[in-house]
Amino acid sequence: DQLTVTAKAVGSAKDFLLENMDVAVTLWNGEAIAVRLANTVVMDVVYTEPAVKGDTQSRVMKPAKLVTGAEIKVPIFVATGDRISINTQTREYSGRVDK
Repeated sequence: DQLTVTAKAVGSAKDFLLENMDVAVTLWNGEAIAVRLANTVVMDVVYTEPAVKGDTQSRVMKPAKLVTGAEIKVPIFVATGDRISINTQTREYSGRVDK
């Protein structure tokens, strides 16, 4: 089903919400009061700085902008155009996903 949901009900889920995505909506008296996403979502990275040559530390993170406009930290090996998995509860990078 489709229904109208206010920005307040969507809350921070908006950072990972894509068109036609299935979500759980909490209703109260027929009104949507909260939106819950799956624990992980797959999104495309639309921009991140290239890795610096020679920077091979495994825990080095850098910002990446997602297709929704949200920004999260990703490992240095992630590149613009990569598809990644994100934990929606912690807002953390989970891994790369094959296209």
